[in-house]
Amino acid sequence: MKLRNSFHPYAMITIVFWSLAYVLTRLALQYFSAFSLGFLRYFTASCTLAVVAVYTRMKLPHKADLPTFLAAGAAGFFFYLSNEGISILENAAHIGLPIPEKLKNALEQLHGRSNEEDEKK
Repeated sequence: MKLRNSFHPYAMITIVFWSLAYVLTRLALQYFSAFSLGFLRYFTASCTLAVVAVYTRMKLPHKADLPTFLAAGAAGFFFYLSNEGISILENAAHIGLPIPEKLKNALEQLHGRSNEEDEKK
């Protein structure tokens, strides 16, 4: 098997970067804000992807596929924000902030709990 067509070097590079990500993020947070660090990470990833795309002569997607890509991206943001909203709502309920009854019922249905189970705790 030729090394150029093998995925092993790429896998090893990925493992090294993933293994260093936590440590380097902790170190970088001492010098950068979380927003700046997030921007730098995404900017670096975008530049790297652009270099790889040019090097491999990656073709652009067909125009017919663009709505699918946009829908997938929008769905990703929707699910992320929904998850964050649920998390914030749960934390607010745990510290005793007043939550509208409809939202409280929706949370209970999500977790499969009833008021009786909550009263036992």
